[in-house]
Amino acid sequence: MLCIVKCETEFCCDVATSFPQGVAPRRGYIAKEEIFMYKFTAKEKMYALKALRSADTLTVCRRYRVNRTTLWRWRRRYDGTIESLAPKFSRKGMRHPNEQTDEEKKNIHNLLRRNPNIGLNELYGKLYRKYEYRRNPVTLYRYLKRCNVYETPKREPYKPKPYDTPLILGVSGKWT
Repeated sequence: MLCIVKCETEFCCDVATSFPQGVAPRRGYIAKEEIFMYKFTAKEKMYALKALRSADTLTVCRRYRVNRTTLWRWRRRYDGTIESLAPKFSRKGMRHPNEQTDEEKKNIHNLLRRNPNIGLNELYGKLYRKYEYRRNPVTLYRYLKRCNVYETPKREPYKPKPYDTPLILGVSGKWT
């Protein structure tokens, strides 16, 4: 996708080659591809920082299509090793801090196995009394819904009934 950006100078060198065929460029404008979010690898970041040693900041930013502040952030983190530029935090394999514990899950499934027709309130009461389950009942409901224990019944779509139009005002055909 192309967008038109005002050029710093009055004349641009690659104006004609950067526009699609059949579109005439206006004077002082150049075509520039839209920049989309892109996750850089640690190697790409390191190459950009190496290029920064021999070129000015603006050239490196244009070449790697990053913001100047992003480039300076990479420079601040870089300590000479490629590991310093790798992403620091990933939630992959981590659990939510307030997630149900394995023991709570085991207790819930044991109660459901022994009492297949138990209601939500009764299940919560038994968990509360016997196993000291201190979470909100809504949390239990969401967990059970996620485990496909409680399925919401599907409603049938509304089918309109045929309407008997009266022939005379105030008198309908079905009462006479």
